[in-house]
Amino acid sequence: MIRKRGRNNRPAKIPTQSPSPNPTAVVTFGQQTTTAVYQGPIPPPEFLKQYDTIVPGAANRILQLAESQSSHRQQIEKVAVEHELALSRFGQRGALFIATLGIAAGAYIASRGQTVAGTGVIGGAIGAIAIAYLTGTFSRYRERKEKAKIMAGLTSPARALPKSK
Repeated sequence: MIRKRGRNNRPAKIPTQSPSPNPTAVVTFGQQTTTAVYQGPIPPPEFLKQYDTIVPGAANRILQLAESQSSHRQQIEKVAVEHELALSRFGQRGALFIATLGIAAGAYIASRGQTVAGTGVIGGAIGAIAIAYLTGTFSRYRERKEKAKIMAGLTSPARALPKSK
């Protein structure tokens, strides 16, 4: 006797002999599954119509939910961009202050007769700023590449996130 999995994942018995009086008749069993997939917060119009027939006003509620979610996401992104811009400006001002302080200290040391030490302090200040700039530039470049991969569908957002230590 052959066993197949039925609808509820229980073994369904399939007779080895045909129940019909004709011994050459073939009995076939089948199951069809239909899957509908859509992307985004708003379902296709035919789904909205079906929702509205089941629950009057459901389509309007779904659209309002999508609109409020979209405006909320835009507001969060706006705040994040403004915060990032403020941090960037703070970093630039801090770098300017450190570079100015380093150059002034190096010039003062050099004016006191320690030209090698003064030049080293100036070079160290400028070098530190250059390293910070290059590190930030590389980090932004890498982040843009990861976002491009996500947008192209080459990697999932969960895999693109940095691993926590």
